Amino acid sequence: MRWLDIESPPEIPLDILLRLQRESVAQRPHDAARHATLGEIFLRVAKYSDAAAAFEQAEAIDPRNFRQFNALAECYVELDRPDAALQVCERGTKVMPDCFRLHTVHGKALRSLGRHLEARAAFLRALSTGQDAFAAAECLLFPLASDPDGVRTLALCEEFPPSYANSTIVRGYRAIALSRVGRLDEAKCLVDLERYPAQITFEPPAEFGGIERFNALLADEVLTNPSLQYIPSYKFYRTESLAISGARAFPVLVKFLRAAIEDFIAGFAQCGLDVILPPPPREGFLQSGANVVRADEGHHTHLHKYAYVSGVYHVSVPAEVASDDRAGALVLGSNDDLTDGYVPCWGSRDIKPIPGVATVFPSHIFHSVIPTRSEQPRIAISFDLCAAPAA
Repeated sequence: MRWLDIESPPEIPLDILLRLQRESVAQRPHDAARHATLGEIFLRVAKYSDAAAAFEQAEAIDPRNFRQFNALAECYVELDRPDAALQVCERGTKVMPDCFRLHTVHGKALRSLGRHLEARAAFLRALSTGQDAFAAAECLLFPLASDPDGVRTLALCEEFPPSYANSTIVRGYRAIALSRVGRLDEAKCLVDLERYPAQITFEPPAEFGGIERFNALLADEVLTNPSLQYIPSYKFYRTESLAISGARAFPVLVKFLRAAIEDFIAGFAQCGLDVILPPPPREGFLQSGANVVRADEGHHTHLHKYAYVSGVYHVSVPAEVASDDRAGALVLGSNDDLTDGYVPCWGSRDIKPIPGVATVFPSHIFHSVIPTRSEQPRIAISFDLCAAPAA
């Protein structure tokens, strides 16, 4: 596999970006593009009402060139205005009939109105475009995870186009359904919490003076550099950057994470993942972001639907967590948030956070993070191997 260096441009803090764009709009209030850009920034910070107003203004000024239909419809869905979202989708599909994002938000609006069969058809249209419609796949599968039968989920998995049939998100939900219908051997082949995860200890270069000093430097870089932190409203991790101003530790960690993923893939035949996962991407890139949690903060059950292999590198853990076996733990295989309390046949596995250790696992394994109950930060770097977009 060949690694691609896809570096993110330097991030301007969102509060500053928002202020600058507001000033730009004030200077040229009849410029539709400036209103559209303002709407996109508001959407990034989950200010849906403000975002909708900005997009509405952009469309009113220049309706012939307006293209942010899916973003405006998404705002209306978040604001519980599904009828308005449908109207936007109808306008948008006339201009952008093959926009998978528009079909996806169309499905969300229909589902909010209780029109489930039409919503299902909209999500399937998004998938049929053959584009990056993993969000549509999740919209179809998520409601079925709590179905005690499991048969409907398996049937849906069979309907997915070939490009999604063995995708990360379909494997994750298929495993739950297989467990529900009693096909336990097949379910455990997809989720084996003993054989599949790997833990790899990082030894930093001698110049850093040991792992404790390295992690202390990395923690400082994370806490003082927002561009290294994962912000949920973005809905994605940031792509790696090896040229962060003033950062010494993070670029070194990125090289280690790449090597850890390569070692993990090299061991597929030994643990059986070579017959479970599709072949690794020929070209891939690393996505990563620091998760900083305190007190009651944690992470609900999720999987990384865009990724092939995922992992967590623990940077720092509050001192009081050491005496509690579960505080701050990474829980692999957890599904409680999805399955309405049903525990699949593989159970779960707690990974105690140990600074300097990376835990790597297939991206289709659901996982969560238990709060530390400490006011001191638990810092971890989540990372994914993602396939490079087709040219």
